[in-house]
Amino acid sequence: MPVIAGVVLLALSGMALAQSPGFTAPLGMSTVEDELFLEPVALGPVGSVAFFVMQQIADVTVSDRTGIFTLMSAEDLGERLTVAVRARIEVLEPDPGSGSPRVRVQAQAIDPETLEPVSGRIWDGVYVFVEKEAQLVEGDEPTAEEYRTMVNPRWLASLLGAAQEDLPGPPLRPGDRWQSVTVAPELEELGLEGGQLPLDGEFTGWVDAPVGRAAVLTESVNIQNSIRQPVEESLSFDVDYSVAGQSQVWIVPGDFPYMLTGSLEGDFLFATAGGEDSPLSGRMRMQIVYGQRIERELDGSLQPFTPPAPELPVLEIGATVTGFLAEGSKDLGDGTWADFYALYGEAGDEIAIRMYAEQFDAYLEIWDDTRGRLEWGDDTADGTDAELYVRLPYTGLYYVVANSYYIGEGGEYTLTITREPVPEWWGNAEESGTWNDEPDVSILLEQAIALLPLLEDVQSMTDDELSNLEAVLWELLDVVWTEQDRRAAETEAD
Repeated sequence: MPVIAGVVLLALSGMALAQSPGFTAPLGMSTVEDELFLEPVALGPVGSVAFFVMQQIADVTVSDRTGIFTLMSAEDLGERLTVAVRARIEVLEPDPGSGSPRVRVQAQAIDPETLEPVSGRIWDGVYVFVEKEAQLVEGDEPTAEEYRTMVNPRWLASLLGAAQEDLPGPPLRPGDRWQSVTVAPELEELGLEGGQLPLDGEFTGWVDAPVGRAAVLTESVNIQNSIRQPVEESLSFDVDYSVAGQSQVWIVPGDFPYMLTGSLEGDFLFATAGGEDSPLSGRMRMQIVYGQRIERELDGSLQPFTPPAPELPVLEIGATVTGFLAEGSKDLGDGTWADFYALYGEAGDEIAIRMYAEQFDAYLEIWDDTRGRLEWGDDTADGTDAELYVRLPYTGLYYVVANSYYIGEGGEYTLTITREPVPEWWGNAEESGTWNDEPDVSILLEQAIALLPLLEDVQSMTDDELSNLEAVLWELLDVVWTEQDRRAAETEAD
């Protein structure tokens, strides 16, 4: 079931750029027979520059949980994401090799409410448009998926979700309507053949925007369906769902678009396929709300930013620190304990971070200043200590996360950070032989045996106990699935 939720959210959020959000037609809308010719990529002339503020929200909530679904914490199933960026887009000369449109995108993470920068990092990349995609060919882009999706300018080539051959014209005229499908292969998991979503569209008319006369086009999707979703060999979910969304785009001929807005809502009812008498029975409701707004900023600029000193201990390259993970430590979000450190580094610095612990299995991560994970490190060749190597991509603030691999494990640890070249083998776990991601089944079984009796009175279990049991059971299931895959591969080889 979390598989479907993740697929739905990612697929629909990716589509929202291609069929962006909707509202009622503005006052003063003109319906005169002014024609609109759609360009493959909505850009101004070479050398022109536009600033955009891009905002995105995603909200996943769960309710009405019974049976097996109560083993999973609502916090782990749900998600609340609100991010925003300010982007400067400059039209470059076409790509010398292909002649395709080319742009330079400089973007900065901002606070969704105040629109003030939240990071000194400015991503700077050159993109070439290939059909309805934009490929990074030079520079950098965000590590975190939610920011990377927003910074990529593919939306300039995907203003409509409809296929070109389903549109009337060219040209388009006010009052024109169309029916088409938008394709997201990930949606096949929702029982939609080929991941196709039917949509309806209309050329509403023209409106006077601050940057000139804009054509307003709208699209909407509305589907209902029921499917059976296998989770593993002996467990399936029946899912009844509905998804409804609207989008609107303001197109300025010969220039960048003025605005895209959109919203999408999904309602999902899950029930185990075994019926109420099954030991794995249960029901749950999940609701997904997604919204996005991209609006041109006429007096925009990328703003300088000096990050405040974080309320965290600061690590210095060359330093050694000690710490202690226990119940008072922070939760990394998966039930494990973690300590967080601030690190200031220079672009190009190559460093090694190591975590030594005798009382628990150590785990390390390093994040960028938007809290997107850059690298992670688990077991070293000598045991359950942890190490990672990283070449810092920019000058500024980073976060180091000292973590335990298993829920409920903790104790004393030592953390070191040194300047060392990143080894050639780093990032290739199979060749290096230094990572050991195999879980200790005996420890998992001990944790499960300690927690399973509490299920006799599940309503009295604390949120932490439910969350811990969920994590242990999923890890045990992963052991089973891995072995099943191995045996299936051996059978095919024979």
